[in-house]
Amino acid sequence: MKLHLAIIFILAFSLNLRAEDCKGYIISLKGDTLQGTLDIPIYKRALNTPREVQFADLWGGVKFKEVSAKEKKYKPADISGFGFDYNGQSFDFEIYDMQANSGKKAPKWMGKFVNNFTVFVLRINNGALPLYKEFWRSKEERSYEDTYKRKITNIKEGINTELYAKKEGTFIEIAPYATKAGRNLKSFMKEYLNIEEAYLKTIDDKTSFDDAETILVKYNEWKKNLL
Repeated sequence: MKLHLAIIFILAFSLNLRAEDCKGYIISLKGDTLQGTLDIPIYKRALNTPREVQFADLWGGVKFKEVSAKEKKYKPADISGFGFDYNGQSFDFEIYDMQANSGKKAPKWMGKFVNNFTVFVLRINNGALPLYKEFWRSKEERSYEDTYKRKITNIKEGINTELYAKKEGTFIEIAPYATKAGRNLKSFMKEYLNIEEAYLKTIDDKTSFDDAETILVKYNEWKKNLL
């Protein structure tokens, strides 16, 4: 019986994970836009839930092919960005080069842990202050001995996100990075994003970084209405 249950579980899990061909594009390093199809990872949590794009699986690369060409995987160092349509929505990704963005060089050996410091980030909102989200997977292993001196290893996997605003060509980390630094959202927006005082007056002083995305989307609308 246990074997049958295990087989059923494995089959159910594999059916929830799949890749779908979506119409889209990539942007070459020269700035040319190439049309074709992208291999997009899709996950369905349950029978009564919609399928979802697994953005974290696009963090380090995407598979793309033109009409008459073979499929090829492109890493962030190979192209300038990509985009695709799925379920009536358009998704656009750009390159986030950590070293170029910070103006600092990191030891080469560290690059293998973070995709050579270049990743794809999803643009979630356009406007005067474009907003982006980075999605990536993490795995944490913790080992310990139980009361019988047996070694036990727990593995915790998860999907992490980081919110960015792009100011004058530079990605500025907002949440959860700034949250951990103990900053106040309102003062952070004034100091690092140069948000106008007129808009800052509409925000409560105790507003949490958890609301940063919503507040900055509203800011872009506010800014648009001024024009």
